[in-house]
Amino acid sequence: MAKKNFEWYQQFTEREMIPLETSPSHGNLTFLYPCYGPKRYDVIHDAAQNVGGVRISTFEETSFILSSLAKEHSSEIRELMRERWLWTSTGLLPSQNGKGVYIQDRTKVHGPLGSGRPHMDESELTKRLKLEDSEVRFVPFGYKTKNMKRDEFLENELIVRAATKPAAERLVGFIGRSRKDVYIRDTHIGPYDNGHVITLHSPNNHTYNRFEIDPSNGNMYGCAFLVPTEECHRENLTIKSEEFKAYMKNKEAESEAILKKWTESQKEGEGFF
Repeated sequence: MAKKNFEWYQQFTEREMIPLETSPSHGNLTFLYPCYGPKRYDVIHDAAQNVGGVRISTFEETSFILSSLAKEHSSEIRELMRERWLWTSTGLLPSQNGKGVYIQDRTKVHGPLGSGRPHMDESELTKRLKLEDSEVRFVPFGYKTKNMKRDEFLENELIVRAATKPAAERLVGFIGRSRKDVYIRDTHIGPYDNGHVITLHSPNNHTYNRFEIDPSNGNMYGCAFLVPTEECHRENLTIKSEEFKAYMKNKEAESEAILKKWTESQKEGEGFF
């Protein structure tokens, strides 16, 4: 299959985002289609935070959304996921005692825009667990990673806790016959990492015929489905999507202006700022 050019992916930042709904059996969710990107996780998260009314979908919500897509939309997203990642806001953070991994929905970001990374704080997560916060879970190590069959995926404790069993079943339905196996990549936490967010990827690789669950530190370009916050009514969602895109366009214009100024300063042999 021919690799798509950059312009094909950029269309997802230009097209109008339309509110759609999943059925009750698929989570009963409202979401914006198409997904937005490809951008870094922190860039999409920043825009959603500043505009308000929308947020990046969780792993569970994304699984329900994917499985509910009409055929033409499903084909388009499958094509996108061959070369790009699909962000979710569900984060993973291995515990310092090495006994397991924390799971957190709606993961926030720390650091300057354009290089910020997902941020999870173990002390805060421990407190939220004691308060039985539904957005925070803990799974002991022992669950399988790397290559596995679909029935193993559906029984995987990390997946069941991160996405719920019904959502995992729907995700397997979306994967369909196009991918033989599912691959869960290990979480590698470096000295500057404070968590990873779960991404979904279906690489165009004939050697590995698999669907990937890939924890990421946000340092790559992916797309994200946007869903309304609790404060945003469905009738206001279209307006919020327009505000979101306008915010992103303004940010890109600011970035281009800074780059232009830097380029000119280099030509003139001057310092920058």
